[in-house]
Amino acid sequence: PRAWKTLERVLEIDRDNEAALATMEEIARDQEDPQSLAAVLKREADIVSDPDQRLRILTDLGQVRVELEEFDAAAAAFRAALEVDDSNHEVLDSLVEVLEFTESYDELVDVMQRLVELENDPDAQFRLYVRMGRYSRVLLKDDERAIEAYRNALQIDPDDDEVLKALAELFREAQDHAKLRKVLDSRIQVIGDADTKVALYLELADISQDHFNEIERAIEEYSAALALAPAYERTMECLGEIYRNEERWSELLAMYQQVLAATPSSDTNRVIALQVEMADISAKYLGDEETAIGYLNTILEMDPDHLRALDVLADLYGQRGDWDTGLKMMERRMKALAAAKARESEEQEAREAEERARAEERERRRAEQEAKEREEREREERARLKAEEDERKAREAEERARKAEQKA
Repeated sequence: PRAWKTLERVLEIDRDNEAALATMEEIARDQEDPQSLAAVLKREADIVSDPDQRLRILTDLGQVRVELEEFDAAAAAFRAALEVDDSNHEVLDSLVEVLEFTESYDELVDVMQRLVELENDPDAQFRLYVRMGRYSRVLLKDDERAIEAYRNALQIDPDDDEVLKALAELFREAQDHAKLRKVLDSRIQVIGDADTKVALYLELADISQDHFNEIERAIEEYSAALALAPAYERTMECLGEIYRNEERWSELLAMYQQVLAATPSSDTNRVIALQVEMADISAKYLGDEETAIGYLNTILEMDPDHLRALDVLADLYGQRGDWDTGLKMMERRMKALAAAKARESEEQEAREAEERARAEERERRRAEQEAKEREEREREERARLKAEEDERKAREAEERARKAEQKA
């Protein structure tokens, strides 16, 4: 516009004419010309000394640079604005957005720290701390800074499981088992999902046992996991191993009884396996033959041919002087063993018959394939011979025609 050129001539004479620059700013805004507006705001920022006006100009300049996608220049403008007012929330928010675009994460976390110190809303502070922790850990690889941010977040909301989980991962990677234990304890208090709680109790128990040699605490933690999921095999194995190593047979038996009570009766194999273990503990380590016999007879009600149950019962009745019952158990065992061998023989024969059938099928397919290949070779040979014969006849015919032509 003509007015713009006039103002430019004014600035050629008086470079620091604030009124001319202010008018040019208005024109650029009216014309919706961000490029010209940015240039004018830059010149204004260089000459204006009033702090409020300078803060407004630099803030506007940063926003216009963002609009032009000149993010480095926008960041520079916002930094300059903060030199005027380092506690300006709007400018800090704008700078955070720009630094995310430019992936200047180190400075970004610093700016977030300034923001969080100015923020009065606990929810907003919490969100900032979580972002600071995530950026520090994932992008800056600064675990100490991430831990500090997450701990600050927990001071606002101690029950946030995502933050607790992030802290646990950091302490786990650092192998700081003492701090990891505290965080896992906190997670257990806030988690509702039973499967997750079981996993946490198991990790806690492993830490207590392997890194602190605190057997009693490990027993408590394994027991808590077992109470939540009695069917989980690893819990029973770990707790059972401790009881066996410590020769705590009564507690081992009680553990199996707890698992048995939670096992569906339809799961016959597991019920029998548990009762075999319980009978073994009762007889060998607790000297309670009567209870052991009760478990073994229960097994025989479910599986009359259970060889181990019959074998142990025969020994137990013999030790008690009940030779008749012991002999009956031995006879039953012999019959069961013979039946088992017969079944095994039949199963072996069935497997062998199945293998023979598969072998015969493979042989049949091989023979069919060979026949097809042989037939294909014969067909190709016939075709070759015919082609040679046709070629020979063609040469003879050509020779006769040549001779006839010569005679003529």
